[in-house]
Amino acid sequence: MMVLAVVWSIFRQEILRYQLRLGTALYDLPRPAEPAQVKAAEYTGVILRILLFLLGLTIVLARLMLR
Repeated sequence: MMVLAVVWSIFRQEILRYQLRLGTALYDLPRPAEPAQVKAAEYTGVILRILLFLLGLTIVLARLMLR
């Protein structure tokens, strides 16, 4: 999970563009995306990266404590 969070951080701009393109295709959103939509997608990515990193860290710490 932590590796996925790091990879996501590295490729965040490409992932954001893909999310916005997918959103415009699925929900008929205007092109180009409004700044508020871009900000919302960025914040969603930040929250998910933090969640993935914290869950991975929790798993690592739990494994170390239960040894």
